[in-house]
Amino acid sequence: MKATCFIAGSLLILAGCGSVDPATSTLPGTYADAYTNEFAKVFDTVELKPLSGKEMYQVSYRSRIERTVDGKQMPTEYKAPAPVIGSYDPEKKVIVIEGEPEYAVDINAHTLTKGNGVFKKVK
Repeated sequence: MKATCFIAGSLLILAGCGSVDPATSTLPGTYADAYTNEFAKVFDTVELKPLSGKEMYQVSYRSRIERTVDGKQMPTEYKAPAPVIGSYDPEKKVIVIEGEPEYAVDINAHTLTKGNGVFKKVK
C-alpha cells in the first residue's frame, strides 16, 4: 500500500514538472483583422504554424487593401511578405520576431495584438 502511494505521488510530481503552457496547443491557427477609413478597406491575416523547435512558429502575414481615391475604387492590392520565424515567450505571453514588434497573445480571447491591430482567431 505504501509503495502504491509512493508511486502515485511520484507520477503526479513528474507530471507537474512537464506541464505545458496551454498556448502551445491553442496558439496555431489563422487570425484576421479588418478596418476601414475614408481612404481604404484593409483586410489582414496572420497564420501561425508550429515548427519542430520548442515554442517556435512560422508566422505568415497577408494583407488585402481596397483603396479609394477621389471617390474611385483603385485596383485591389495584395501584400504577402515571406514568412518569418517567431518564438512564443510564455512568461510575457508574446510572440517575438527579430526586428519586428511583438504580437501580444491573449489565449482566453483567442486574439493576437500588434500595435493597433487586434487579430481574432478564425480557424
